[in-house]
Amino acid sequence: MDLRSVNLDSLVEQIKNYLSNLEDQPFEVVEAQDASYCIRITPDMLKVYLDLYPPLGSGLPLNPEDVVNALQQEGIPINSYDMIYERIKKCNESDICYENDLLIAEGTPPTPPTPGKIEFLKPIERVRRYDEDDPAAIDWKKLWELPTVDEGEEFALISPPHSGTHGIDIYGREIPPEPVEVLRYSLLDGVRGEIDDSGIIHVFATRSGQPFFDGVNFDVLPILNIPGNVDLQTGDIDFKGSIVIQGIINEGFSVRCSGDLVICNGIYNGRINSLGQCIVRNGIVGENCVVRAKGIVQAGYVEYATVISAEDIEIAGYSLFSTLKAKNKIIVKGKRYRGIIGGTAHAGSGIDTISVGSVMEPYTYLQVGVDPILVEERERKDKKIEELLWFRNRIEQAILSFTSNDTSFDIENLSEKERQKLFMLIRQMKRLEETAEQLKVSVAEISKVLDSERQHNPRIKVRNVIYPNVTIGIWESVFKIQKIDSYCSFFYNRQRREVVRGSY
Repeated sequence: MDLRSVNLDSLVEQIKNYLSNLEDQPFEVVEAQDASYCIRITPDMLKVYLDLYPPLGSGLPLNPEDVVNALQQEGIPINSYDMIYERIKKCNESDICYENDLLIAEGTPPTPPTPGKIEFLKPIERVRRYDEDDPAAIDWKKLWELPTVDEGEEFALISPPHSGTHGIDIYGREIPPEPVEVLRYSLLDGVRGEIDDSGIIHVFATRSGQPFFDGVNFDVLPILNIPGNVDLQTGDIDFKGSIVIQGIINEGFSVRCSGDLVICNGIYNGRINSLGQCIVRNGIVGENCVVRAKGIVQAGYVEYATVISAEDIEIAGYSLFSTLKAKNKIIVKGKRYRGIIGGTAHAGSGIDTISVGSVMEPYTYLQVGVDPILVEERERKDKKIEELLWFRNRIEQAILSFTSNDTSFDIENLSEKERQKLFMLIRQMKRLEETAEQLKVSVAEISKVLDSERQHNPRIKVRNVIYPNVTIGIWESVFKIQKIDSYCSFFYNRQRREVVRGSY
């Protein structure tokens, strides 16, 4: 007999033994279990489900009347009695769980509220920002444009919010909709609103000027147009709104405004204070020239001047022996490969320039990582505290002059006029001390903010050439350039705790 036959015989024998053992085992008897059901109501009271479980073994079937009575006792309206009877009948005839999630009643959900919205029909942004990630060249001419509207022109739509509708739960009770969020807005003097049949408010300008929206208030800021120069004919200018100056600001004159300032020519030794953007098409020039702006400062070039911005400074050309301070960034695009030449540039988050220094190696200092606006504010308050304490000491000496030789006050021997002076000095000294303490608290808060900025990674980027005699500062660490370098950047290495060079 061959090996194949032996294996087959062995397999047949194994099968016989298995079947023989199987016949000896008693079959499991299914325990009798009555049919059952479960009524499920969703937590939002909007849907009712019926789960049906068939009888097992000799268990009793479901009685449809029991299920219907249970639903009626719950006060649940039934969509279709015929459907329930039919499904229970099929369940009783089945040996598996016949029906789960059988929807037998359903309420009406409330509709959500429609939020209000504001749509602007004209650009409301003041000046388009420079995007350093955009590879396209900057069109500086487009950055000079100031959004304007004419009197009577519509520039915004306000769609008020609408409440949702009530729903009805499975018991017939009302379900209130979610509360509608109030759209807060205010129409100031420069605008008016007209409501159409659909409830939409159309916002029109009541005067020509610059459209304004700060998240709540709509207005049109007046624009003062100076057709020529700021000089003896105009005098100093202080205007609540935006200003467009077609000429230059001459030496010794100042311009203040609560909006944006556009100077179509340049500034020579003038003083500027703008609560908006400040745009200078040509140069900011002069050792006595100071430009301060709450928004971005954009200029063609800067020479020997001081420019301070609570946002960014963007220079199309170059900066020559000037002081630049920006809360965020300083960007110098460069003209004829000239970037920052001499002077200082302080920025909170970064400096991006085409070049730094020159072949003549003038001293140039670049500082990043510390908000220069906050540093200036802290220094100003520290100086104010010193002044207050100096006056406080002067008052204390004056008070001591009223004392007798034993350094005690003899109020009775003082005249009425002397007593009044003494009490006035004491009140003034207390006031000075309280003011000094308030300033100290403010200085401590500024210091905390400056310390928190160390979590960021400021960087100085040089796209072309950096020359010797340039000092790079990041926080308290400095790095001096000893030889010509190019296409580089500088950042703070936290592990080495020093300024290091990297690629651009």
